[in-house]
Amino acid sequence: FWITVLQIELMDIAFSIDSVAAAFGVSSQPWVLYVGAIFGILCMRGVSKLFVALLEKVPELESAAYVLIGCIAAKMGSEFWIEIPDFLFLGVLVLVFLSTFVVHKYKLHATNS
Repeated sequence: FWITVLQIELMDIAFSIDSVAAAFGVSSQPWVLYVGAIFGILCMRGVSKLFVALLEKVPELESAAYVLIGCIAAKMGSEFWIEIPDFLFLGVLVLVFLSTFVVHKYKLHATNS
């Protein structure tokens, strides 16, 4: 139980940091940053049961979430040197997400055989 709580809290922190970084890109007003962080945490709390249920059905989504956060961090960090087109970046995110379900189906097939 506590491991799950810790993982959810770490995801909250990661998404809050991401939200704050994105808010800095949109506005330099402090209230925008606060509202963005609060809204992000509330949204995570509101859909956490859905996420937990989905993770129980497709456990590979946990690893995919870390990969997606890593991709987002890499894109944000690389913005200083190279600009990655949005459509290409979106394609990578969709590919990672969809490949998670392919891996899940493969594992289900392998265990049922």
